[in-house]
Amino acid sequence: MPTLLLAFANSSTNPLPTLRDEDEGVNKVLIDRISKNDFIVQREQFASTSTIINDLQQFKDDIVLFLYSGHAGRDALLLDNNLAQADGIAALLGQCPELKLVILNGCSTGGQVETLFKNNVPAVIATSAPIDDRKATQFSISFFQELAQNRSTIHAAFDTAVAAAKVLGTINAEVRTIGTIDQPPADASWGLYYKDDKSDLLDWRLPEKQPDAKANTYLNNVINTIYKDYENELKDDAGDVNAQGIILQRIPFSISESLRKLLAPGDSSGQIFYDSPSPQRYGMLLYAYKSIISFCTFVLLAQLWEEISKTVNKPDIGNLSTSLRNWLISNTALDDNQSLMPLFSGLMTFMNDNKVPHFITELPAAFTQLNQSEYKVAFDYLENQLKQNPQNNLDYLCDDTEKNLAVVLYAFKFLIHYGLTSIKDINVLFYMNYKVPDFEHKIVKLQQAVTDLEDRTESDTTYFKTSSIVLRRVDDKTKQIYLSPFFIDENAYNQTPKAKLCYFTAYSAVNKQFKFRHVSKPDDIIVIQNVQQDVLSLITGDATSNINYFPLIHEQFSAFCNDVLGKDIDEL
Repeated sequence: MPTLLLAFANSSTNPLPTLRDEDEGVNKVLIDRISKNDFIVQREQFASTSTIINDLQQFKDDIVLFLYSGHAGRDALLLDNNLAQADGIAALLGQCPELKLVILNGCSTGGQVETLFKNNVPAVIATSAPIDDRKATQFSISFFQELAQNRSTIHAAFDTAVAAAKVLGTINAEVRTIGTIDQPPADASWGLYYKDDKSDLLDWRLPEKQPDAKANTYLNNVINTIYKDYENELKDDAGDVNAQGIILQRIPFSISESLRKLLAPGDSSGQIFYDSPSPQRYGMLLYAYKSIISFCTFVLLAQLWEEISKTVNKPDIGNLSTSLRNWLISNTALDDNQSLMPLFSGLMTFMNDNKVPHFITELPAAFTQLNQSEYKVAFDYLENQLKQNPQNNLDYLCDDTEKNLAVVLYAFKFLIHYGLTSIKDINVLFYMNYKVPDFEHKIVKLQQAVTDLEDRTESDTTYFKTSSIVLRRVDDKTKQIYLSPFFIDENAYNQTPKAKLCYFTAYSAVNKQFKFRHVSKPDDIIVIQNVQQDVLSLITGDATSNINYFPLIHEQFSAFCNDVLGKDIDEL
């Protein structure tokens, strides 16, 4: 099996303060890949001449990468207080047929590069000057983090590691050199060298074993588990629909739509499907995670608005106001890698601190799980994927991402109790024989269905607000909260029968335009701006085809901002 040989050689007479941190830090970023049997790590924490010779002989057919960290010089490495000559080490490394890279993370090791090349070592990372101990540690950890967690190439990992080391600046600390120097260097001087014209070698990545689990195994398992947890409640929904179909129907549409895309089996139609490892599937998995956090965030925003609007003495929302302003007016909300977790956490903390009862009564318990055992691991993993935005080997990331998404989905399984409804139109029926008016609503119940979503009519003696998205408790329709304008049904404004659920991403006061993302087509950005109808279109009747609903959206967001932030949205 491919093997990484990592040699950390501290000195008992001149110890390096952070070499142990480097050893532990590198192991930490590799441990997950080791557990998947992608490769073996032979880790020498107290490397000596004898252990290095033994390892290079024992694993020579499998070694793909060799790291030396410790005191060094132009022609020697310090191993257990003894000098190991560079030409001898190079000769042993030259006998490793699968070796791709040697890293000499010590002072002034550039003098050993030519010797390594003469022994057919294809690529070397070495230093051209004495290097600071802390910088060397940061370089090493960052390099292996890029290789292992972000699946980066040698070249990309090297660039990131050098940048990370330089962030530390000049540090008066121990230096990894044999002998003494007067002053620690200001810059870390690492170089990436390769033999002959082997530029393709710089695109090499750490070996990766293809996951054994079939795509959607974890999602199907968690969906079946959720069904079993609520089986007594859901069995009346069964009919001809299986457990998967029932759960997808019951999960709020803004979440279930991404899950449906992930689970839908591919065919030969030429359309993009997401049921097998691919960069597209990886992106959809992260989108499904974000849809859960976004949905809960919008519910909290709606409840915050509702609570504050009916309070005479407005509460001080503190640091939450900055997060809200940034989210409302920043185009970073359009970034596929942007997470609403900070805003979600801020809202949850505010609601809990002010003892505001939650509309989604199960949400506080789920929020507590964010910092507990496997739930924390899952949330941290998915948040890190969004933050790091890896670009390479995304096929291999699908397995871990799906597994952690399944854990998050289970943490929010209670969302099957809540359903979204689009209120498209309202008629008032108040005939002579009526004692009270009857309100006839044209609505779309937003849920997964075999056929397209259709209008239905629902009558009640109470009314809903016009062109709104309502969240209702499935088992108690009297419990409801309006999620507009954070969610809108664009087709509710133009009387198109089908629903087009969109969620808010950003507002530009300069351009006077709102940006929403289509739930079913996340690559589609809907821009809503103030359209002025010309006289000719009014005369010819074409004006109805381009209904200007910017003022309606603007008025709702301005009301939200005035109530919650004390300012109009254009003043933020």
